[in-house]
Amino acid sequence: MTPVSSAAGNLNTRVAKRIYGLFALCTLLPLSIFAWLSLTHVTSQLEEQAADRLQETCKSNGMTVVERLGNVVSDLSLILAYPSTTPLRALTSGPTETRDRLMARVEWIGIGNGKGEWLSGSSKPQSLPRLSKQDLDHLNSKKKLLAMAGDGIGRSHLILVIANGRLGNDHFLLAKIRPAYLWGDGSLLPPNMDIIGLTESGRFLHATSDLPETQLAVSKALRQASTNGEIESIESNQSFLTSYRTMYTRPQFLRNFVIASTQERAIVLAPIAAFKRLFVLFATLMLCSTLYASLVLIRRIMGPIGILTAAARSIGEGEFSTRVDIQSHDEFQALGEAFNGMVSSLESHAETMEALNRIGVALTAEPSSKRLVAIAAESALSVTSADLVIMYEMGKGGRLSTSCVRSELKGNSAWTDLIEQGLDPIQDSAISLESRVSTTATTGRSIHVEDLTHSKVEVPDAYRVIEELSGSTFASELCIPMKNHDNETIGVMQLFHAQEHGNDSRPFSVEDRHAAESLASQAAVALTKNRLVEEFQEMFESLTELIATAIDEKSPYTGDHCRRVPILTMMMTEAVCAVTTGPFADFNLSPDELYELKLAALLHDCGKVTTPDHIIDKATKLEKVFDRIQLIDHRFEIVKLRLRLDHLDKCLTADSENQISLLTESLTRKIETLEADRDFIRQCNVGQEFMTTDDQTEIHSIAKRYTWTDSAGTTSAILTEDEIENLCVKRGTLTAKDREIVNYHIVATIKMLEKLPFPKRLAKVPEIAGAHHEKMDGTGYPKGLKKSEITVQGRILGICDLFEALTAKDRPYKAGKKLSETFEILGKLKAIGHVDPDLFDLFVESGVYLRFANEFLDPDQIDEFDTASILAVSPATA
Repeated sequence: MTPVSSAAGNLNTRVAKRIYGLFALCTLLPLSIFAWLSLTHVTSQLEEQAADRLQETCKSNGMTVVERLGNVVSDLSLILAYPSTTPLRALTSGPTETRDRLMARVEWIGIGNGKGEWLSGSSKPQSLPRLSKQDLDHLNSKKKLLAMAGDGIGRSHLILVIANGRLGNDHFLLAKIRPAYLWGDGSLLPPNMDIIGLTESGRFLHATSDLPETQLAVSKALRQASTNGEIESIESNQSFLTSYRTMYTRPQFLRNFVIASTQERAIVLAPIAAFKRLFVLFATLMLCSTLYASLVLIRRIMGPIGILTAAARSIGEGEFSTRVDIQSHDEFQALGEAFNGMVSSLESHAETMEALNRIGVALTAEPSSKRLVAIAAESALSVTSADLVIMYEMGKGGRLSTSCVRSELKGNSAWTDLIEQGLDPIQDSAISLESRVSTTATTGRSIHVEDLTHSKVEVPDAYRVIEELSGSTFASELCIPMKNHDNETIGVMQLFHAQEHGNDSRPFSVEDRHAAESLASQAAVALTKNRLVEEFQEMFESLTELIATAIDEKSPYTGDHCRRVPILTMMMTEAVCAVTTGPFADFNLSPDELYELKLAALLHDCGKVTTPDHIIDKATKLEKVFDRIQLIDHRFEIVKLRLRLDHLDKCLTADSENQISLLTESLTRKIETLEADRDFIRQCNVGQEFMTTDDQTEIHSIAKRYTWTDSAGTTSAILTEDEIENLCVKRGTLTAKDREIVNYHIVATIKMLEKLPFPKRLAKVPEIAGAHHEKMDGTGYPKGLKKSEITVQGRILGICDLFEALTAKDRPYKAGKKLSETFEILGKLKAIGHVDPDLFDLFVESGVYLRFANEFLDPDQIDEFDTASILAVSPATA
């Protein structure tokens, strides 16, 4: 079992992406928008609060300035109230505490008029304010006046003017308030905050720091009739926020003043920046937490989906042992369990199908019918839950017989041994017409007995024999017919379930029945195929032997040549395949190739059916349909008779006995010469190994020496040109034309064999059979092939054909040669490159020739010869 876990990349699936998209659309996007809106709203509020704080600071500073201004007025009022002749004298004679406090708050104090003239005082100032009618009216109403005068450097300062009757109607007490006291030195302000004091019209009065751009910005705002507000300015590439406020002192002092509080923007908004950082951090953490939680949830969802997807893909690739392990404690876990159940069923079906396919291949490839039936029985045990399988075959007479038994039960080996020994315990009782096996074979239908223990179905006594041998009681039985392509039952497969653990009923499942039926069908087809192949092979071999027999029967003088050559060829092939060294160390033939060579040897001379009988059986040189030497003998008799008649005619006209005696002697000499010439012709008519040139010349002389006259009165030479040609054949009895006709049998053999539809495993039969007259030097026929172009089988057949032809004792034109003569000729053929020297040497060394000779040659043909000298011959010595 192969477990499948979630793939690492299962979050990249389309479903995960869709969930991500839905999550982003329904969760992350609203959360992001809400966070952005919240940040914007809170930031806006914080900015307003920061502005309010700056404004409150500005207001607080302004109230402090007003308070300090009131303090100065109080101190001056105490001085004026002091009983003295003049206020200036009171400064020196008044209470020390009041005097010291006042001098700390003002730079100078004196008396002046409304025209800006200095009358008297502690020190004369650079400039005094000129009072307008409105100012004078205000002072005359017993109020204080806050006037302003410049200091000559573009800055104004505040001067407090107080009217007092003791000074006169046009004289006023003036005091310049110290800016540091009035506006403060900034030590009490928040860090990095500065104070700017301005007039209502925007004139600069005082600043705790040099901030020209901010001063101009506030002045500009005041000129635009803005009494309160906030502005932003840039000082030295730094942004400042300024809140300005008009302090209304007009009812008391006739004039208002403006105070501005300024601070760097970064400092003002520092809480906002901190809030933004915290908010972004918090929002990011929230989003990451949400994203992580969603990823965990999605992974938990996608994990089982990924596992199931990977498992389904694995199953699609044929890995039916795949199982999933989902521990999600939800519907996915239930789905995984259901999936495993489904895969388990698929695996069982797949294993059954694979087994059936494997069995089908084995059955198809098995050439032995006996082994095929055994494979089918063993396979039935593996693809079904059967405990015992019995195979029955239908014989030619329609009788069933037990062919195989296979089981894992006890005693099965004993049962199998009985079958192999031909002792069938079942015999007729088990396969009678009343038995279920016989019924299945007759009807062609399967029979399933689910419960043999309690059913009323009769159990033949022979089955009890099986139970005794196996030591088991059978619970159920299944009989399946084995049908061939013609739907004929050729056998029966019988399966049994053994009883287990006291259970009486143990029927075969539907899957077992289907698997068994499929197996029985495959076995029937394979068995039918084997039978057909065997029958066709037997028929083909019989046809081949019929052709070889017909060739041998056609010529009584070649006898069993077509039978002996295959025997010698197979002997030689066995010897070649047995060597482990030399040029044939790697040569070996399969059973199909051996059978192919055997057929080629049987049919190597099948073309001789086209060769005329008078050439195949040509025992003498003059033989055609009959031996023409008889005609020549008659011609010589006619010539002899003519000589005698001529002699009688001459004797009748002779003058004396002496002349008759001379004529008789002359006749005797002529007849003797004629007889000698006729004997010479008879001798030349017999085939020889070699005929001399002198003998050939003598044949021509005899042909010219005698003439004869036929019944029509035609005079002709005693030998015709055709007879002269035949008598002058140097070797054997065949002329060049005869030899061509005989050699044509090889061409005819190749043509005839190439027309036969040999199967692939026998495709080389025409090539091998047609090469047995080829020579290693390329001078053979019919194709003039050289050694490298001739198969080893063809070369083996060539040597065996030569050896059998030379040693054959049934040839009319020669006697069977002895072994010494045969190997002398073969040695010469080896030397001139006509036979394969390596095969020839192996032929001699292996002793194949001797095995053949002891079986087929006469004892007087088997003589001793010098094998060393024969083996020493090589093509180089030719």
